[in-house]
Amino acid sequence: MALRPLTDLGPADWLITADAAGFDVICLGAPGFDTYVRLLHPLDEDLSGENATLNAEGDLDEVQMVALCEVLARHTSTPDDAYHGLWDGFGQLRGGVFVSLTTGESGQLPQAFPAEVMAYPRVALRKGRSYLLFRGPLADAGHWGGNSVHGWINSPNLLWPADRAWCVATEIDYPWTGIGGPQSLIDELHSDDRFDVVHADPYGTQPYR
Repeated sequence: MALRPLTDLGPADWLITADAAGFDVICLGAPGFDTYVRLLHPLDEDLSGENATLNAEGDLDEVQMVALCEVLARHTSTPDDAYHGLWDGFGQLRGGVFVSLTTGESGQLPQAFPAEVMAYPRVALRKGRSYLLFRGPLADAGHWGGNSVHGWINSPNLLWPADRAWCVATEIDYPWTGIGGPQSLIDELHSDDRFDVVHADPYGTQPYR
């Protein structure tokens, strides 16, 4: 089942308010959680050096996204009701000819969503970041619908459940995903060998990797 695009951006007001107050929402999500971590994105073994890191920026691969959602679902009372933000600057959304800077792959893409959806209002945050907002089950993260960008864009750039038990953010210029939530969630992520997570200081400068 695909996620449902929204015109009502009210559910994102808590992020917009926090962003205005200076918290690093685009990297770490909402403020006020017990603790925060950075989930380092796996690097493509077929690429090397800078190309591998660039390829990991702004998107958590599908295997890790599925695994992460399995863990996140155990730490919310609303796993079937979540909000998914998709950065509107991905070239794949508007279709046209593409050329991968990392692999050299090229081809033609259709516009990801109907013109009506592309005209929907955006959640606007600092650094000029703006996001289409979708609603649906946590298990559907990355299944955007339309002429799906799934397989190109595996993970939301913003993700939180309706009960706001935690918040996840993937900034497009970093090869990691920020996660804030209760200590029980963070402890489970640290203990799960599927994930490479490191503590994040929400009030410090975030490293590139």
